[in-house]
Amino acid sequence: MKFFYDTEFLERNGHIFPISIGIVSDEPNNLGIAGYYAVIADTQWEIIIEDAWIRENVIPNLGNDDAFKPRWQIGQEIRHFMDSYGGTSEDNELWAYYGAYDHVVLSQIYGRMIDIPEPIPMHTNDIMTIANVLGLPDPKLDTSSHHALIDAEQVRDAYRNLTAKSRKGQDK
Repeated sequence: MKFFYDTEFLERNGHIFPISIGIVSDEPNNLGIAGYYAVIADTQWEIIIEDAWIRENVIPNLGNDDAFKPRWQIGQEIRHFMDSYGGTSEDNELWAYYGAYDHVVLSQIYGRMIDIPEPIPMHTNDIMTIANVLGLPDPKLDTSSHHALIDAEQVRDAYRNLTAKSRKGQDK
């Protein structure tokens, strides 16, 4: 199963401070659930809120209090969300848009990358790699919502568009 995700975070002085994560699947699971969203309640908010850009562009879009959860709970819920599709980390794929930092945020939810549990893959694929390999331009996602779930949906849509273009090119 393909899972597309995005995160919001603050990068400062060589550190990445996670804020939120949104994940959507390629299709709904057997319960009809196709997405997951959470805000990391136990992050370093005292540092994050010092950043004016984050205060103006991200914090107003985080959602209601129900989205705020501790890391351990978010980690369990992500694992259960992906587990509900069956498959293992070998079967599942993670996709992001310029996803290096997104993978760091995902890893930080579990502590270290090596602590990421089954069925979550240990690496993230990047839709920019698809664009580059196919010789296509950057799909220029509109990430202006600064809401991780909305942006994850855009990653999924960009993946579908890029792979459709690839299939059209093969049909010629």
